Amino acid sequence: MGLHELQARALRIHDLYDELNQRTRGRVWTREEFMLGCRPSGAPRPPAFRRIRTPPAEVRPTRMKRDMDLAAYEERARNGPCFVCAFLRGDPDYRHETVYEDDAHIAFLDRWPTLPGRVLVAPKAHLEHVVRDLDQAAYTRLMLVVRRVALAVESVLRPERTYLLSLGSQQANSHLHWHIAALPPGVPPERQQYHALMTENGVLAPPPEEIAALVTRLRAAL
Repeated sequence: MGLHELQARALRIHDLYDELNQRTRGRVWTREEFMLGCRPSGAPRPPAFRRIRTPPAEVRPTRMKRDMDLAAYEERARNGPCFVCAFLRGDPDYRHETVYEDDAHIAFLDRWPTLPGRVLVAPKAHLEHVVRDLDQAAYTRLMLVVRRVALAVESVLRPERTYLLSLGSQQANSHLHWHIAALPPGVPPERQQYHALMTENGVLAPPPEEIAALVTRLRAAL
């Protein structure tokens, strides 16, 4: 069996484990128990076999992805209002879950995350250029907020790697914002980096209770 096949099988087991924990709504199995449930027929069961219950805030992030309507998203991004400004105005069509806010900055969950717990950080003022629209003091303040939120994401999700990106353009999503994307442990190299970030490869659709639990934990970490 080749290395890539082994990695694919390991990732499939990882996804099945996460799906099992989602279906049991917070009754989390240890990985040893999960693997034991897949053991060959007749294999002995260790005497310490048991399930572990955890509070709802510890529900594991959803990893099952669905296709995204990219044409509708592009139309909204190109021809709709600024999504950050609309959110700050309270437009219900642009509602997001806030995890951090101060007088000049806002941090909120991505509505179409490609990785669990993906967070956006933006200045409240409508700025469009990540460098030249900010003087040194404003740039430093923004990046300190990005770091603070990223540290909270890392403490909650324990990623293998944390990606920081400033995306958008003058054609769509022009309001300056940073993405904080936490790569879960164990993702094969060919599914990391841009593959993990692109909506063309699917987006997550976590249930409301998982979103609420994640927001609570991130706010507490901040």
